[in-house]
Amino acid sequence: MKKQSPSYSIFIGLLLLIALIFVLNQYATTNILKITAFIIAVVFIFSLVVRKIAWFKPYFTSKFNLLTNKTRHKQEFDFSRDLLFDKMLEVMTKAGFKISKVNKETGDIYATTGMSWLSWGENIYVTMEEVNGITTVDFFSATFFQVYDWGRNENNYRRFISEFEDSLTI
Repeated sequence: MKKQSPSYSIFIGLLLLIALIFVLNQYATTNILKITAFIIAVVFIFSLVVRKIAWFKPYFTSKFNLLTNKTRHKQEFDFSRDLLFDKMLEVMTKAGFKISKVNKETGDIYATTGMSWLSWGENIYVTMEEVNGITTVDFFSATFFQVYDWGRNENNYRRFISEFEDSLTI
């Protein structure tokens, strides 16, 4: 699968903005409608451009961001964080997620999914924390610009857990 560059995302975003401006000039009857649509388009393009930057995790996971749909699952494992971290990288790749950023020291993995006919794509954040030999895995999947996710976030979690369980089978 070919990796999309940020310039590709910017190009798609600009094409969508130009199409929206054309449609608004043709069919919008009031300036308020045009301004509202333009603001939504700007937020969409901003989200499209920054979605692959892990630094924007608080923006996508915030409960105040009403333009994303989010799913969060926490699960505990009897493995050390170091062992589990390497296994999670393997599992996420097999599940079809594109790993964008990894920080083994903090136990953070950031990945994305591609666009499909159901979704513009999702951001996946996995954080691992070990306490007394028990590692808690926090799986967070968020659409980047969709109020309804068509079950994609839950499907991401099911794929993730299924691949993890399959990787433990001898």
